[in-house]
Amino acid sequence: MLVVAASCARPATGSVGAVFVQQKESGRLVVRDAPAGLGGARAGLLPGDVILAIDGEDVRELSPDDVRARLRGVVGTTVRLTVERDGKILHADVERAPFKPR
Repeated sequence: MLVVAASCARPATGSVGAVFVQQKESGRLVVRDAPAGLGGARAGLLPGDVILAIDGEDVRELSPDDVRARLRGVVGTTVRLTVERDGKILHADVERAPFKPR
């Protein structure tokens, strides 16, 4: 008898490991915290950084739910953030990691 085991497990979902706040008036997305050791901090995000785009999409056009959906994804995949810091435009490729309990 041949037994074949197939995994039905879905890939683990994670996020970029940073805390953001989206300003209601302007739609700007600001890094509130980038805890040490998580993806956001490893990619160089700092509190006060302004996220202009997620994978090339302007965050001002996104609802909070849309922002959350774009930051989450399969663990190990990356998301490209366009960041404004001190008047300079930077790009950060952030690897998604499993959610950490608070």
